[in-house]
Amino acid sequence: MPDEAELLDVKSVATLLACSPRTIWRLRDRGAIPAPIILSSGVVRWRRSTLLRWLDELQLNDRGTSGSSMEGGR
Repeated sequence: MPDEAELLDVKSVATLLACSPRTIWRLRDRGAIPAPIILSSGVVRWRRSTLLRWLDELQLNDRGTSGSSMEGGR
């Protein structure tokens, strides 16, 4: 089992969410995904535990509704 405190790069986040890295950047720009940690210029990471908690919340909020919260229901 991966360490939940692990810091993920954009490619790893994209793999976790089954989308492209470009989609991750778009979600970040819209504020539709938890904010990343900026470690230095050009080095951006997300905490695995934060993303997993966010995904759990999305599942709870989406029960009984249609559309995707990650994409704003579009």
